[in-house]
Amino acid sequence: MLFQYSIISLVLSDEVLSFTRKFMEELLNTRFNFFLVAYTLFFAVTFQLSTPGAKLELALVAFCVLFLLWLAILRIYDKLIIIAKILFNMPGDLSVLHIVRTEISIASKVPIKKEVLTLIYVYVPLFCLISLVVRILEAVFELFFCIS
Repeated sequence: MLFQYSIISLVLSDEVLSFTRKFMEELLNTRFNFFLVAYTLFFAVTFQLSTPGAKLELALVAFCVLFLLWLAILRIYDKLIIIAKILFNMPGDLSVLHIVRTEISIASKVPIKKEVLTLIYVYVPLFCLISLVVRILEAVFELFFCIS
């Protein structure tokens, strides 16, 4: 009886973790897409403004907003990696990722690793923030040194 209860609780915890993983993935994708849309809008508007002071103000506001969004993306990304590790290390046939583990060992192919997710969810937003810093520096030089 106790053994059956532990298996049922293990299966339920596996299902709960799978549901949590799915929710985290959707939340991460939503926040990342929102980040890209906000970046595109802010960056495009900074090119449309004609006064250097307005460019500088908007670029600074954009940097602050997008930096906070990036922190939210990183927070969800870290939680998703932890949940994926827990699911991948669940014992035996009760794991949701047992099929994935079996396919990897049979095909001996390299699966999509954490580095790919890091590239998408960490370095792409970082590149966007760096490009906004360049816009801020450009606006500063244009405002104070009359260089356009």
